[in-house]
Amino acid sequence: MSILASRSLQCFSIFQRSMIQANKLPLCEVLDSSLFAEAFQEDNVVFGTADEDVFTPAITLWAMISQFLFKRDGRSCKAAAGRVVSLIAQIAGRVVAQNAGTIATTLLDVEEHPGAWLGSMYEGRWIVEPDIESIKCTLGLENLRGQSPESLHRELWTGVPTYNLVRLKMLQSGYAAGREIRSMSFTETHQLLATNWLLCACVGVSEAMAVSAQQQGTCAVIGQRPDRVEPRENKRRPKVLKLLTVARRMFHAALAAITKTP
Repeated sequence: MSILASRSLQCFSIFQRSMIQANKLPLCEVLDSSLFAEAFQEDNVVFGTADEDVFTPAITLWAMISQFLFKRDGRSCKAAAGRVVSLIAQIAGRVVAQNAGTIATTLLDVEEHPGAWLGSMYEGRWIVEPDIESIKCTLGLENLRGQSPESLHRELWTGVPTYNLVRLKMLQSGYAAGREIRSMSFTETHQLLATNWLLCACVGVSEAMAVSAQQQGTCAVIGQRPDRVEPRENKRRPKVLKLLTVARRMFHAALAAITKTP
């Protein structure tokens, strides 16, 4: 059976549709819907089991991850609930209310871990900087919105899997096109998933859509600096201007008096 066949609100295959998956794509087995279900079962997370319930574990996680694909108003709980309303109307035919790393330890074996290898690992340490930048800036985790430990934990728990899903989609596109993933744009793939998140969840993924998404993920090329060992820095900084504390006509008169030739 196709991985895109199920329309049940309890089924995690919704992620396969929103991630623009198809059976022929490389690494499609990584998003096996049973893996999501098993993760919830291990933690005994059970809710939304009644027929009339809307926010099942699958729909709730889908909506929360969708928040990290948008910014500003599109990231609000109200906007996420609106996407759920549209989704339920399409796949269930129901109208519902919107309110309804590697860690370095002690490596003593010189033959297994030669100095050149350790040096290359240390040299590549800067690559974590653009990765953190993607998490903080592109996904908007720089400023958390939660006001309690529970909400902060939930926000981080949802944001990091979103980052992994975007990276997975990049890996699929790069693998098929023979591209190095570091030469691809995280923001480009993030925007691709944001654009198609609700659409593909509702109507599914055609073969043409899957092929198009693969091509869109590899269209942008970012800079390659193989010998760079320093983190990225901003080259353009906002100019610091003095505040105008008097009326503009008075400022112009004073400036004319200063520049007037005797």
